[in-house]
Amino acid sequence: MKRLFKATVLLLILLMGLGCVSVFASNGQNGIFDFYEGMPPTQTKKYDVTGDGKKDTVSYEWNEQKMQQILKVNGKRINKWEFMDGKWAWVTVVSAGGKDFLEIETDDWRALTLKCGLYQVKNNKLKKILDYSSLFNKKTLLQNDFADTGTECSYLEARKVKGNTIYLGGTLATKSVGQVNFSGLKLKYQNGKFTLSTATAKAVSTPRDKDGKLVSYFTAKKKITAYKEAGSSAKAFSIAKGKQFKITKMKVLNKQIYLRVRTKSGKLGWIKSGKSKLVTVRTPYVEE
Repeated sequence: MKRLFKATVLLLILLMGLGCVSVFASNGQNGIFDFYEGMPPTQTKKYDVTGDGKKDTVSYEWNEQKMQQILKVNGKRINKWEFMDGKWAWVTVVSAGGKDFLEIETDDWRALTLKCGLYQVKNNKLKKILDYSSLFNKKTLLQNDFADTGTECSYLEARKVKGNTIYLGGTLATKSVGQVNFSGLKLKYQNGKFTLSTATAKAVSTPRDKDGKLVSYFTAKKKITAYKEAGSSAKAFSIAKGKQFKITKMKVLNKQIYLRVRTKSGKLGWIKSGKSKLVTVRTPYVEE
């Protein structure tokens, strides 16, 4: 995943020093231009992040002396993130529906929070267009508002863009089954608004047994009702306590997360990811 790569780069920075790391931004393929961690200083003149119809010069750089990441648009500083204050940011330009946005993920490891969203620049200030956490019922996630507490982490990022659709990928740390990794979650931009598509996204979760060994299937902690469709009241079958299943797909309807499950016997159905734990085995984000 892109964020895993970024975290690896950050670790290299801390271990080896800035002079040992060389990272280059992507060239804007798939509607995405990634500045990575802002080092070495990178810039682009291809995007209109202010929305005024003119291409802006966007630069993202690392000030080694002050330990700061600095975002500039048209030569003016828009924001900075202080490494010594526990903040680190990943900035990406995402183009969808003829508009350009800044996707900013800010990790505050002192406050143990991780915030992700889309922004534009208005009057030399960042204006939030979409907070990714608003797409979900945060009460069903571990540590509300995409908290990054130890291994408990949820995050989203644009993986590609086609027309007016951003294809999101990332991780959701759910209370019901723990970590769910997903890709292909469609976020559509139309009439000035972002709407999450109800299309099915690929999803997978990697459970572990009580000894920490990776296993293929979850074990139901209690009886779980599986439905024929996500959000449907038509029951497909029940997963008895102690029986096993795996996760294959994900949908989001009215901010609620639904997971398609497959039993060992091959039955397919959808379960609702709610506020209570459904499994006995753990994932990196659900402890016993």
